[in-house]
Amino acid sequence: MQSMNTKELNAKEQPSDKSISSTRSRMMGLLVLVVIFGPMLAAYLIFKSGLGIPTGTINKGDLLPVAKSVTELDLRDIEGSSLNILVDKKWRLLLPAPQVCGSVCKKNLYTTRQVHIRLGEKARRLDRVYLLQSELTAADAEIQTARIKEHPRMQYAVVDKVALEKLLHSEITAERDIYQRYYLMDQEGFIMMSYGLEHEGNELLKDIKRMLKYSYEER
Repeated sequence: MQSMNTKELNAKEQPSDKSISSTRSRMMGLLVLVVIFGPMLAAYLIFKSGLGIPTGTINKGDLLPVAKSVTELDLRDIEGSSLNILVDKKWRLLLPAPQVCGSVCKKNLYTTRQVHIRLGEKARRLDRVYLLQSELTAADAEIQTARIKEHPRMQYAVVDKVALEKLLHSEITAERDIYQRYYLMDQEGFIMMSYGLEHEGNELLKDIKRMLKYSYEER
């Protein structure tokens, strides 16, 4: 009788198969929750604490706060006809022309031309567009358009100065003049990044090469 009681007691002390299965199910459920929600919780904590977040960006140029579409501008060719520069899906450098192209303007023209050349076989995927002001006097316009000989691969477009300054208003400050800078535009016509004298040609080249690498090429 005593032996029977001992066996019954031992049986009570041993966990049943049902109990073991239930424990395993709870552990598996907990593991699934950790796998699903663990990364989300970690990301939230990192975001809130600021730990592990890079302090800089990869691009060398200055990103515009909001990308601006060139389709908001009424572009014309030198003869005054409507101009669509987005016929080909290319990346483009836009160079707003000042009233008189001085030393900074000439430097920007030179830098962008050299970068275009250094792209080699990928140069076909980039265009440079010189944005002439429609308000230029006849004499100034003649001087500006004479640059076609110096930059035969550059496109020209005439733009309303007021409309251009309205489009790029976030770029206009006491220290920053849009006519002393040039802008990178994507294949869909969105102006996204700006450059000035503080940027080296190699920095522009790296940005463009990266954009070309991760964007589609029209066949």
